[in-house]
Amino acid sequence: YDRLSDFGWNPDHPDWSKLKEHLHYYQLIDLPPLDTEEGGEMLERIVDRDGARLVVIDTLSRVVTGGENDNDTFKSLYRHTEIRLKRKGVTVHRLDHLGKDPAKGSRGGSAKEDSLDVVWQMERSSAENTVILTKTKGRQDGYPARLTIHLTTVNGVTSFTTADKMPDWLPDLVAQVDALGLPDSTGVPTVQKALKDAGIGRRRADLVLVVRFRKAREHLGNTPWEQFREHPGTQPEETLMNVDETEWEHPREHPGTPGVGVSHPIGGNTPWPGVETDDDYEPTLDDLESVDDYPLEEVEL
Repeated sequence: YDRLSDFGWNPDHPDWSKLKEHLHYYQLIDLPPLDTEEGGEMLERIVDRDGARLVVIDTLSRVVTGGENDNDTFKSLYRHTEIRLKRKGVTVHRLDHLGKDPAKGSRGGSAKEDSLDVVWQMERSSAENTVILTKTKGRQDGYPARLTIHLTTVNGVTSFTTADKMPDWLPDLVAQVDALGLPDSTGVPTVQKALKDAGIGRRRADLVLVVRFRKAREHLGNTPWEQFREHPGTQPEETLMNVDETEWEHPREHPGTPGVGVSHPIGGNTPWPGVETDDDYEPTLDDLESVDDYPLEEVEL
């Protein structure tokens, strides 16, 4: 929730429910390791239930049981988890850490990147609120070799743009156009007429930058929140917190619904129907009637 607050979100936002329909956040430490058959099967079932098209893993080292320097770890990750999702057309986005020498890429075994279509290395720019993505591996054309992303806040909501230059006046003018209710895809002539009707006169060259900014914001998947349903681009972060402190005796009686999330904290001694309470007991797939029965916490937004 802290990360979403940084982006201008709060539970009183009119489109809060739309966000909850598209963003599912799980504590994957409660899931079997993804380099095991059980972990891959469970994640696949969760993806099927929630209708996910994008899975973000933050971070890779926390969801595998094998050694980070062992190539077999990442071969198993691909065999048990990634290939399952790939066959369903689901995109997997991994977050990882660089080694001590950034020039050598991510730390760990060389097989870690074998299954990836594209690898981006992110670094902070000397410019304020700017990061640079450099492609270090890419199997397909269409990915730029270098991408500069600027962070900006308009109307209290944070967005990203790939504009090469960010004039100081641009956020205010973008906010004025946003206030007119125009879609991000609106072209210069329509924007110019709408501003003129509102008594705001600007040079056409300025409006060209505004239109480019708004369209770039749309295609990056970080959009004005009223359009979040069509462009669910925000990434979940570990600092999201459970806002519901109600404890239920039988979580299986209150399964999370897609888009809402499991609204109960899972305790290590939570009794499960038909199972004697045992602090050392961990349910397996064979013990469960459905994926909703698995003691995996989805944080309610």
